[in-house]
Amino acid sequence: MKNLDFSGKPSKSAQTINNFVEEKTQGTIKDLILPNEIDDFTVMVLTNSIYFKGVWLYEFDKQNTRDREFKINANKTINVPFMNFINPEQEFLYIDTPELEILELPYKERKISMLIILPKQGNLEEQEEKILREFPELKQKMQPRSVYLISIPKFEIETNYLLDAAFKKLGITSAYSAGADFSNATDMGIFLDESKHKAYIKVDEKGTVASAATVLLLKLGEDIDSPKKINFIADHPFIFIIQDNQTNAILFLGRIINPVSNSV
Repeated sequence: MKNLDFSGKPSKSAQTINNFVEEKTQGTIKDLILPNEIDDFTVMVLTNSIYFKGVWLYEFDKQNTRDREFKINANKTINVPFMNFINPEQEFLYIDTPELEILELPYKERKISMLIILPKQGNLEEQEEKILREFPELKQKMQPRSVYLISIPKFEIETNYLLDAAFKKLGITSAYSAGADFSNATDMGIFLDESKHKAYIKVDEKGTVASAATVLLLKLGEDIDSPKKINFIADHPFIFIIQDNQTNAILFLGRIINPVSNSV
């Protein structure tokens, strides 16, 4: 908790908040809040941040990184760098269903993993809700399997979302009105004005760097084909999940439609 002069020094207040978030995310999240988002009616700004840097338990050899085609949709294909892991003796948690494949890539110490969910056909965004709904059950069914080839694109993305519409879609509407009840937090008659979320993630041969921050402003808001071998080739849109293996908490979740677009 830090007292700031929102009314008299909005720019300095915004800079103080941004410096805090940037420090906590090792410089990956910058300029979370703008000075013009703070005005005379701002009484409270709530922020939280998370930073994760994971090294693959089984690193990808940079010498095996090759460009290959990534099919964004039926009409567009691009060439991007793909990381390749080839070791037929190494087992990974894996599941194959008629609709999709899921592969787990553990980080060192195995406490946290990235799971890549790769639909076999169709539009990812149209399937996303069903996939995520069924994910917990599918994860429980994953089994250790020898995977001959793992080929996934390198990617680096940064996103910036306004969460207001999503909150209201979930039924959180009264918090945005003058009649909002925050009496458990303060005696002042405050309401939610704006909610923002910013995230950054980078995946390469060594591992993953990921961070996220949320702010609430309150005012007065290589091709190998063999049916006997498992080849996991993420050459079209997929979902990634970074998950705590002890609590099953999802730390980061996103979709890759275009690995080089720099956004989810």
